[in-house]
Amino acid sequence: MIFKGVRKKLSQELLFQKNGVRYPYGRVVLNTFLLGVKCLAGLFLTCLLAPLSLVIPVEIWLMKLGPDKASHFIDGIEQHLRRNQFEGSGRKSICIVVWPQRFPNKTLAKMYRRAVFIVGPRQKFLAKVLPFVVWKKKIRNHEVNSFSVGKLNRTSRGEISVSFSRDLLELGHELNSKLFGGLQKPIIVFGYTSPKYRAEIDQMWHPSENLVSEIPSPHSFIPLIKRLNQQGYVVVRQGLNLDHDLGLESAGLIVPELDCGSGFADVWLAARSDLVITAHTGGYFFAEVFNKPFVITDVTTTAFPSYSSRGTIIFALCWLIRENRFATFEWMKENPRWCFDREKVNREYQIVHNSPQQIIDVVDEKLSRMSGSFVETEEDQELQRRFHKFVFGVNESLPILPRAGTKFLREYQHLLPD
Repeated sequence: MIFKGVRKKLSQELLFQKNGVRYPYGRVVLNTFLLGVKCLAGLFLTCLLAPLSLVIPVEIWLMKLGPDKASHFIDGIEQHLRRNQFEGSGRKSICIVVWPQRFPNKTLAKMYRRAVFIVGPRQKFLAKVLPFVVWKKKIRNHEVNSFSVGKLNRTSRGEISVSFSRDLLELGHELNSKLFGGLQKPIIVFGYTSPKYRAEIDQMWHPSENLVSEIPSPHSFIPLIKRLNQQGYVVVRQGLNLDHDLGLESAGLIVPELDCGSGFADVWLAARSDLVITAHTGGYFFAEVFNKPFVITDVTTTAFPSYSSRGTIIFALCWLIRENRFATFEWMKENPRWCFDREKVNREYQIVHNSPQQIIDVVDEKLSRMSGSFVETEEDQELQRRFHKFVFGVNESLPILPRAGTKFLREYQHLLPD
């Protein structure tokens, strides 16, 4: 098995491109030479790190690379940092994170660099060499779209790993002054996406998929924004590559203007928020960084449940046109990317996004739970147990698990397995 794995890895390194096409002979020769260089450089680093490890442990963390998405970046580093909280011996170690591509959020990268050494886009050769270090204390691979109870436990119970430096605190106070003046109101962050974001960030990684149809309309959140404003909250926008939307802004959504191209506003506002709400985006990961409660609407699959216990979620549904009924949650789990299928969406089935009332209901529930005033019936507890058994494979509702919206589960309990 080991030999088979090595042979496969060599084929990937030397013979085949990412799309499966075989390299020409000249490129195979060049790849072989470069592989030798990386092996020699890895051996040299081994000679440097091994003696150092006798004084202080050294860890090399490999990150799963892909789109320049903050959700991928956060999830990878947070899982490593929080794993150390539970598995570490309490002894300080040198942690080297390999991420040789553009930082999707420069502010977060700056904050994480206070906790770990990041081999980033300016050290691409070093990033290619580190996997060839012969000796290492630990080497961690990270996979997005993965699930384990251990991962949820670390995310739910782990402590915050980052902090703001003095200069970032000053920038945050400046942002507060520009957005809120002297007002001291609770903050709710609202994140959504756009066709522009999908085209610039995601489409090249999924060229055959329709990444636009599944985007819920942010206008479905207008009644919620107005309601939250009436309740004394300020609602602030989160997200990249978004156009100004007069409907949302007239409803009371505040749009940050001071960002300096660093993504600072998304980080600062998530850290200072009472709640983060996202419309089927990975923006909730900013809430996970700072252990903040969050709500996600229009979720389309239960196949990769990476949400911590701070999350409450409701689902977009799949309407089967020919059968004139909703697909079950089990069907959605077995077809995790059903909503991106160019051939079937609007032909075989339709995406049914959450209604404004469903959105209001789940946010009202979350706020009530946060204040301790939410009343749950035995029937609700049983529905939640069924949901957790189906999604997570457990027979009880563990405190580390996220919740599905209570009213949503009541309405669509027939889509759950018995």
